Amino acid sequence: MEPFLTLLEQESTVVFAGAMVLVVLLCVMLVVVVSILRVKSYKNRFLHAQLDQKAQEKALVTLEESFDALYAQYRLDQEALKAYGRLQEKMQTKEQELLALKERLYRLEIENQSYKEDNNRGEIRYKEALEKIALLEERVAYLTEENTRLQVNNKRLFQKIESGMMSQMRERKR
Repeated sequence: MEPFLTLLEQESTVVFAGAMVLVVLLCVMLVVVVSILRVKSYKNRFLHAQLDQKAQEKALVTLEESFDALYAQYRLDQEALKAYGRLQEKMQTKEQELLALKERLYRLEIENQSYKEDNNRGEIRYKEALEKIALLEERVAYLTEENTRLQVNNKRLFQKIESGMMSQMRERKR
C-alpha cells in the first residue's frame, strides 16, 4: 500500500480523479440509500393501503349486508303500512256501518217505545173492555134473572087472568 500512497502523492490528477470517483461513489450510494428508503416507504404505504383496502372491503361487505337487511326490513315495513292502511279503511267502513246501525237501533227503539205505548193503551182498553164485559155479564145475568122473574110473574098473571076469565065465563054461563 505504500507504493500506492507514494504514487498518489506524486500524481495529483490521480488523486483528484480518485477523489472524484469517491465522491461519485458516495453520491451513488446516497442515491441508492435514498432510493431504498423511498422503496421501503412506498412498500410500507402500499402494505398499509392494502390493509386499508381489505378493511374497507370488509366494511363495504358489512355495509352491504346491513343495507340488504335494512332494505328487507323497509319492504316489510312498507307491507305492514299497506296492511295498516287497509285495516284503517276497513275500520272506517265498520265505524260507518256501526253508526248506521246505531241510527237504526235508535229509530227501532223509538218505534218499540211507540209500540209499547200502543200496547199499554191496548191493555188499558182491553181491561176497560173486560170490565164492561163483566158489567154487561152482570147486567145480562140480572136481566136474565129479571126476565125469568117477570116471565114467572107473567105466567102467574096470565094464569090468574085465565082463571079469572074462566071463572067469569063460568059465571056468565051460569
